[in-house]
Amino acid sequence: MIAATQAWRGISREATAIRDAVRSAPRRTVAVESVLAGLALLCALAPLPLVPPPHPVMAALLGVWAALLVPARRIHPALTVLCCVPVVAGDNVWAMAVVPWVVWSAARRIAPVQHAWRVVGLSVAGSVLASAVVLSLDGIPDMAYLFAAAGGSALFILMPALSGLMLGRRRRLTGLLRERNAYLEHARSLADEAARMEERARIASATTTRSAG
Repeated sequence: MIAATQAWRGISREATAIRDAVRSAPRRTVAVESVLAGLALLCALAPLPLVPPPHPVMAALLGVWAALLVPARRIHPALTVLCCVPVVAGDNVWAMAVVPWVVWSAARRIAPVQHAWRVVGLSVAGSVLASAVVLSLDGIPDMAYLFAAAGGSALFILMPALSGLMLGRRRRLTGLLRERNAYLEHARSLADEAARMEERARIASATTTRSAG
């Protein structure tokens, strides 16, 4: 009972934090994220009636889960990458198509880099393990097929994560260079202003000396 109460309080706090983040975000950002989440949901659910999966309810839940990961990548990027594991291991290939973009966008927001690598490593290991477990539920699969499926699941997270991390590092370096250039420009402006004031003081002093003479 105590654990359930604590869990409910944690969910309530998280819901409040998400609501406050949405309210404080620019309207354009909210609109764009809503459209992206809607497109992800459409991509994950629209093909299901055409190609019915073995477990339609689970496939539909995975589609909704993938759509929820789209806005979550901005608020909790590390948790979003970890939460991509069930989508990769599930049987909704259309929801799985959303994962590379979500991982790429979330990975570049994770800092510091060491933490990002840990998150990516856990996600890759989790995707391999989850894929192996899901495939084993219907009986022991062929080992070659098992390794191929597990490796493919890992690449769905690893490759976009590497690209996102490199882009995030490049952006941070670019930001540091811009701050350095702005600082140097400000320092040069101060030095120029100090030189002008010194020159004015020298001219004023020379003028006063000539007047006194």
